[in-house]
Amino acid sequence: MWLKHFQMLEPQKSTLVVDVTYLCNAECRYCQWGNKETPGRISRSLKEILIPTETLTNLGIKRIVISGGEPRLHPEMESILRYYSNLVDEVIIMTNAYGLTTTEIEKLLNAGATGFTVSLDSVDIMESFLTRSTPSHLHKEILSSLEDIFKTPRNFEFGINSVISHITANWTTVSTMLEFGRKIGV
Repeated sequence: MWLKHFQMLEPQKSTLVVDVTYLCNAECRYCQWGNKETPGRISRSLKEILIPTETLTNLGIKRIVISGGEPRLHPEMESILRYYSNLVDEVIIMTNAYGLTTTEIEKLLNAGATGFTVSLDSVDIMESFLTRSTPSHLHKEILSSLEDIFKTPRNFEFGINSVISHITANWTTVSTMLEFGRKIGV
């Protein structure tokens, strides 16, 4: 049974999630940032994003998760990564993986990222369309890109975040997602 491959997770480090932008190139039906009519769909300024060292220290923060909308759309992403990578142990980017390539991952790692969490609700093309309006060709590109990332040597954290909804809340979808994660080393 596939459950034997899973192990207990270590306790999480003190983590702070920093939303850097509310722009998004996905149209997830369950997220306000996927709707182009939502007010406030902007990138936040560096002044808002770069939390002072003293604050991070006082909170005991060891891990920053860069989120949004789609954080890779922020025009100063590399500056944000450089800043936080000098202050904490881990800097994770939570991304929808639209257009994500091994080249971009390398660039973001060089700027200070230590890992990536990809939001993926289903490996099924129709379910992905129903939850995120993802065109089939883009969904195939995302899955292929994730498989390419698995094939390259990596020394960074890599995970998948899935939203379970009325569309994906079934054993077939969940078990297929778990199997896909196992296949790509997540």
